[in-house]
Amino acid sequence: QILGFREPLRALKPDSLTTFTPSRTVFPRGFLWDEGFHHLLALRWDAALSLESLQSWLSTMRPSGWIPREQVLGAEARSKFDHNNQQFLLQEPNVANPPTMLMPWRILSQQCTHTSSQQSSTCERMTATQWLDVFEKLERHVNWLDVTQGVTLEKDTAVSGESSSS
Repeated sequence: QILGFREPLRALKPDSLTTFTPSRTVFPRGFLWDEGFHHLLALRWDAALSLESLQSWLSTMRPSGWIPREQVLGAEARSKFDHNNQQFLLQEPNVANPPTMLMPWRILSQQCTHTSSQQSSTCERMTATQWLDVFEKLERHVNWLDVTQGVTLEKDTAVSGESSSS
């Protein structure tokens, strides 16, 4: 329990997740921290697929703003964990990874603000309402980081992708 945040350890219920997991056989789970870095490349390779995955990760956010750091979903993934590493199946909802997932959202929002013909089809996939939903979720996640981790991020920069010099 950190800073009065009171959520118990919990196993994740099966959900779906589109992730750029590097090795399903060795690491049968999505890693939130890694995912932010994977998307730096994925946005250049297939922005539409990256957008789908980024939205998938945001859909796993809990009402508090917490996004589970490691997501072991489904019987196949759980079967890779023997009795010696069962602790990885539980998550502490007061422990965070660095917010690397903000990086690809920032890049994507900048690309869609200054749309080129290459990004236009990806940017057009999201309506203004969908962008608002994304920004509200990212703000909730940043607020969760502020409260639980004592991290102060510049919310206008982290969430909107704009800098104070823009």
